[in-house]
Amino acid sequence: MSLWEDFRMPAAALRNHFLWGFGALLAGLFVPIIQGIEISAAIYAFAVVAIAIAATITFLISRRRVWVAMSDQGVRGRGAFGRKIVIPWSERVSILPQPLKGVAGVRYGRVDEDGIPTLSGAVFIPYAILESAEFQRAAARLAPANHPLRGSSKSAT
Repeated sequence: MSLWEDFRMPAAALRNHFLWGFGALLAGLFVPIIQGIEISAAIYAFAVVAIAIAATITFLISRRRVWVAMSDQGVRGRGAFGRKIVIPWSERVSILPQPLKGVAGVRYGRVDEDGIPTLSGAVFIPYAILESAEFQRAAARLAPANHPLRGSSKSAT
């Protein structure tokens, strides 16, 4: 039985991702003021607190999510429809840049004998994880010598 090393999105990358949405929601609170609509201070205070609580909960849930895992068996993650996928090191794979829901990253997936990506069997790896020192060390330790994940980064894809 092999142990899987889990990789989560670094907190700094999540903060950058969430700050845009949080800022946009807070900016939306000023629309009624600009349009001259009077709303009580209590409603504004409630809206700000509610947005802050929702953003904090969403951030904490996202921080716990495991995006990808590695072991001596291969790479494990979730596919496009949320099902768990394990891609053994021996499989032919491709690494293609492809964002997912606003998160920059790569699609790491199986390819057929002609090098064409298959419809199922792909895992999304965010750039923040792919370029992390922990991920690169794990890939160097676990992946075969000629595997595309060894030394992969944003500049290599």
